[in-house]
Amino acid sequence: MTGIGIPGSIGEVSALALILGGAYLAVRTSFEVRIPVAFVGTVAVLAFAVGLFVGVNPLEYMLLHVLSGGLLFGAIFMATDPITSPITKPGRIAAGFMMGVITFMIRLFGAYPEGVVFSIVLMNLFVPTFDYFTWSKSSFIKRRIWIFIGVFVLSIVVVLVGVHYAS
Repeated sequence: MTGIGIPGSIGEVSALALILGGAYLAVRTSFEVRIPVAFVGTVAVLAFAVGLFVGVNPLEYMLLHVLSGGLLFGAIFMATDPITSPITKPGRIAAGFMMGVITFMIRLFGAYPEGVVFSIVLMNLFVPTFDYFTWSKSSFIKRRIWIFIGVFVLSIVVVLVGVHYAS
């Protein structure tokens, strides 16, 4: 949690310092908090579901995925870049959600140990798509919420089916 004695790149091993730095920036309104919350929250929910499915302690498995590697660093400092992040609130949540799904899938099934930067760069390609459908209305409506819930449940099912066939 403090990064002492943990191997890794400088700046990504101290989860406590990253959380405190992110909270400070959020209070100062230096960045939009929807992207990091959706990003880290998606990885946390998927890791918890896989932990339950595999039979390990789901809380420890979730904390391992959330607090290790560059997830917090990427979610707080890289994904919130104002130039390449979506403009609208629903677009920011959708982008953070997709970043979390791609990161978790790369961590589980890919050859790369991390996948955070790859998911951020990949979702930056789709930022105009996220914002295009929401330019006229930047608010949440029931239909969009139900579609988002459906996609979220579908992503959990896909990850669990992939874990089942991979093991």
